[in-house]
Amino acid sequence: MTNAYLLNIERLSSHPDVKCIISVDAKTNLSQFSSEPLFREVHLDPRVNVDWGQYSQVLATVSLMRKSLDYNYDYFSFLSGDDIFVSTIEKFSSFLNRHNGIDFIDINVSPFDKATIHRRCAYEYTASDFNRNKNLFEACRDYFRRECYLKLKPRSLEVSALPVLAKGSNWFTVTRSFVREFLAFYAKNSTELESFFKRSLCSDEILIQSFAASFRFEGTSSNIKDFGPGDERTLRYVDWKTGPSYPKFLNYLEIEQAMNLDNVFFVRKVSRDIHFNRLRHLISMNA
Repeated sequence: MTNAYLLNIERLSSHPDVKCIISVDAKTNLSQFSSEPLFREVHLDPRVNVDWGQYSQVLATVSLMRKSLDYNYDYFSFLSGDDIFVSTIEKFSSFLNRHNGIDFIDINVSPFDKATIHRRCAYEYTASDFNRNKNLFEACRDYFRRECYLKLKPRSLEVSALPVLAKGSNWFTVTRSFVREFLAFYAKNSTELESFFKRSLCSDEILIQSFAASFRFEGTSSNIKDFGPGDERTLRYVDWKTGPSYPKFLNYLEIEQAMNLDNVFFVRKVSRDIHFNRLRHLISMNA
C-alpha cells in the first residue's frame, strides 16, 4: 500500500460526510487490511482480479459504483492508490455545492482521440498484447501483427448502444445521478459492451467516457468546459509532459506547487519515496 493511499484513508474514512469503498484486487492478500486499524471505517468491495489494460478494470469500476449506491451521497470520486486528496472536505464540499450537478469527467472526441480509439478498439487484443514484460522479439512480433490487422482488417467500431465513442481519464468525480444512469445503461447493454470492449485495450478510458459523451453531454463536455482541458476537468493535477514516466511520479515540491493551482483537489501520481509523515505534513499545510 502506498503512503498516499494510507494518508487518504486516514484523512477521509473517519469523516462523517465521506464513505470510503476500496476495490481490492483478488490477487491481494486481505490480511493486510484486516490487521490495519485505519480500515475500520472502510468498506471492501467484492473482489475483481484486475489486470492492466483489460476489461477487468471496467468490471472493478462498475462494482465500486454498484456498492456506492448503498450509501447516500451527492458525488462519487474514483481514485487510484497513487492519488492523493490535497484539499479539505469542507473546501471540496463548498466547491461541489457551488457547481452542483456538474460531472467532472474528461471526455474527448477530437481527431487525435478518435485515432487512439481506433488503435485500441479496431484490433482484437490477445493475452500476449497485454503482457507488459515481453522480450524484444515478442514486442516486435505483436507490434507488426497489430499494425497489419489495423491496416488490412480493422474491426468495426460500431456499437449500437453507444452513438459516440470518446476517450478520457478513468479518474473522475461524478454525480450520483451519473452513477445511477450509467449502471442502468450498463445493465441493459452489458452483453454487447463486454463483447466489444473485452478484446480492446484500456477500455476503462473509453466505455464510461463514451456513455458520458453519448447521453450526458450530447457528444461534448460542454458543462465542464470552464474548468480547463484534460485532467483539469476532473479536478486533478497530472503531469503528462515532464517524464520520465507518463504520467510522472511527482516529488514533494511538485505536489506543493500543484496544491496551489485553482480547482485542484486531487494530485496524481505521488512519488512512493515520500515518507508518510512528510506527506502528511505537506497536505496539512492546505488545511
